[in-house]
Amino acid sequence: MMRSLVAGSAAALALALAACGPADRSEDLLSDVISDQSELSSFSKGLESTGLAGALDGDATYTLLAPSDEAFAALGADGSALLDDPARGAILAAVLREHMLPGALSPDTIRETIEARGGEIYMVSFGNGELSVSLEGEQLVVSNGAGQRAVLGDEAVVSKNGVIIPIDAVLVDAEALSVPAES
Repeated sequence: MMRSLVAGSAAALALALAACGPADRSEDLLSDVISDQSELSSFSKGLESTGLAGALDGDATYTLLAPSDEAFAALGADGSALLDDPARGAILAAVLREHMLPGALSPDTIRETIEARGGEIYMVSFGNGELSVSLEGEQLVVSNGAGQRAVLGDEAVVSKNGVIIPIDAVLVDAEALSVPAES
């Protein structure tokens, strides 16, 4: 039931957004634009180290819910290990795919869709995770199935093939990132 609700909402959202993507597009590809965002350097570094940046070079459009450097820093040593330890690359790639969505979605368009539908909307990430986005007061809040939440920034960065929306948290269970103590 939840999966069909998510799929239906995602399809409705995609149709609504297809006609009203961001108008002020840069001619640069998403992979180039993300690397220019100094407050998103951890996210950009992760995309590069996992090879996911290459997926952002094509014609398909994407929305990146990009955790800020502060969001990665809030994970502490586990966040640093996630970003810096090549042995954890598969885990990092899985975390990053949960922050990638199909289509170019601006915060304004997401807000308008929520208001038009009268409540939260559901989307499926490239990691196959179910994300919901709702309005809490004036803030757009994204949540994953495990209960992690992040506030979407109002200022999106638009590229030729997508949109980058900064968020204030990494949508991952910090305990899943814990590096076991050495014995």
